[in-house]
Amino acid sequence: RLVVVEGEMTPRTYDDKNGVRHKVTELTVDKIHFADSKNSEGSGTQQEPAGSSTPEGFTEIGSDEDLPF
Repeated sequence: RLVVVEGEMTPRTYDDKNGVRHKVTELTVDKIHFADSKNSEGSGTQQEPAGSSTPEGFTEIGSDEDLPF
């Protein structure tokens, strides 16, 4: 299923016990919205949900290249 996630991304670094530095991004999720219809599951084709295909308050992004991270 396709989902839209609202929340916060927090990048951080830490050193493990061997002194190797690691970079991680932690996600704190506030809300999850399903962005597809239940009927699209297993059908092989994507169906638009009833009404708008983009949940209220969200802007559709054309491609992954438009993402800020």
